[in-house]
This record gives sequence, C-alpha cells and structure tokens, in this order.
Amino acid sequence: MRGRVGALLELGIGFHPELTGRENVYLNGAVLGMRRAELRKKFDEIVEFSGNDRFIDTPVKRYSSGMQMRLAFAVAAHLDPDILLVDEVLAVGDVAFQEKCLNKVNEVASTGRTVLFVSHNLAAVRTLCTRTLVVDSGRIRHCGPTAEAIDVYLQSLKPATDGGQDALAGHHRYGSGSVRTVSAEAAPGDRASAYLRSEACAEFRIRYRARERRTIEHLNAGIVVVDCLGANVFSTGTAMVGRNFRDLPPDGVIVCTVERLPLIPGTYSLHVSLKDEESQADYVYNALSFTVVNAGDTELIEHPDPKWGSVAVAAKWAHSLD
Repeated sequence: MRGRVGALLELGIGFHPELTGRENVYLNGAVLGMRRAELRKKFDEIVEFSGNDRFIDTPVKRYSSGMQMRLAFAVAAHLDPDILLVDEVLAVGDVAFQEKCLNKVNEVASTGRTVLFVSHNLAAVRTLCTRTLVVDSGRIRHCGPTAEAIDVYLQSLKPATDGGQDALAGHHRYGSGSVRTVSAEAAPGDRASAYLRSEACAEFRIRYRARERRTIEHLNAGIVVVDCLGANVFSTGTAMVGRNFRDLPPDGVIVCTVERLPLIPGTYSLHVSLKDEESQADYVYNALSFTVVNAGDTELIEHPDPKWGSVAVAAKWAHSLD
C-alpha cells in the first residue's frame, strides 16, 4: 500500500461514554490518526455531517446507538486517506444518512483515491464499485467487472445438486417437512425457447412430495420472485386467489402460469412456499435461478439498467400541446 490508509472497520473505537460528543470527536479522531489541528479545522463539517449538532455537548452515553454510529462515521469519513478500507459499516442511521455515507465514499473514489469496499449489500456494491472481487473461504473466486462478479456470487448461493430425486436437498429452507418441494422449474408458456421472455407467458413448475406418502388433504402453494439485488419483485399464491388445493396425491407437480411475465431482462431467483392445514410445511429460498430476455417481440427496445427497477409496465407515450 502506498499513502495514508483510513479504515472504517468498527465504528466508535475510542468513544468514551462519559465524554461529550465534542470531546469524543477529538478522542476518536486521535485514535484514527488525525492531528488535533486537522480535527479543529474539520470539526464543524464533521458535526454537520453527523446531524448531531444540537447534542454535540451532551455526553455520548445519552446518545442513541444510531447517533453514536453517525458521529463515528462522520469522523472516519473525514480522514482524507489515499486508501479507504470500508467493511460493512454503511448500514447506519436512516435512509437519508445512508445516502449521505454512500455519496461520501463516492466522493473519495472520484478524486482518484482507492476505496476497498467489503459488503453483502449488492445494491451498494453495484452503485459504488466498478471492479469487484468475490471471496470464498479466504480465496478469490472471481475478479472482474461488478455486474459479472454479482452474477458469480448469486450463482454461488445455489448449492450443487446430484440431480437425484430431491434436487433441493441442500438449499436453505424451513418448515415442518410434512410436504417438501423436491424441484422447481421455469419455462416459457409455449416451450419454444430456453429462456423466459419479458411480457410473455411463463410457467413455474413445482414438484412436491408428502412425507407420509398419503393423500394431502389441504395444500397452499406460493412463489416469490426476487431480483439480482435480493429485493422481492412480486409474489403470488393459491391463497391470494382463494384456490388452495385439496386431496392431492402424495407426489405431483403444481404449475403456476403467469400469462404476461412483468419482468425486464435480467436474472432472478424463486422462493417456493408450501403450507398444509396446520402450518408452514416447506419454504425454500432460491429454489431456482432463471433468466428473462428481450426476444424482440415486445415494445421493450433497450436493455434497461438495473437501477430502473425490475418490472416491465405496458405504457403508451404521446405528445400533447396542453
């Protein structure tokens, strides 16, 4: 490493609960390697950034945890380092403060300095980073453009299967196990393509198996579609339309047909839920990863940027003099 290194690894190191916010700014700054003259020069800017100006002369023990974290981040963010190491510390404060933190890190990066940002928040990684490392058990699994790296990371979350009867045996799940999802599949409604098409018909097929190997008197099935950043895009289930299944055989396939898939091109995951009469029988996270493409048969011309969202909305555009 060449140059001054600043690390936002554990906020609040050096804070003393009996000292005021003002005194802790100087104490914390000293621990992080800032000179007193430098702290004095940046003091007003640090306090304004933290949003704690009304309570700067109040003992820190009277602060909420969020106020302490904001003050600590404000001090660390004004180190002006040549290399800034940031490790999972941006989830502090409210949405407005988090945005302020992201802007500050962006500001450091835009001046030509190096930022090493460690996070599982894919939205923040996509916003801040141009190049990303995927690390698995201490080893570099992938190094490249951020979009590529995120795809590699998401694929790594899906356990390898042996292609046996229970293809989802290694997946993260919970439930009583009275009925289990053993596989999930997504396919175009017309089966003419290997990919799902935006705004076209799509089928989600869920193969289930009952533990007791007897007729299932009552079953509520549902799916949740999740985008590449882990946000829920939409969900649907038999309970929503009042059509729960009754007297099903112990083995079978449930088919959910979406007549017009409202997703922009991209990669998505599917969570599957099965409930019996008593409780949650099975809930499988990331049971399936599938790709949606623009096959040229819709009005979508461009490949939208992920920050635009995940839902394709049918809309007409026109010009008016009014």
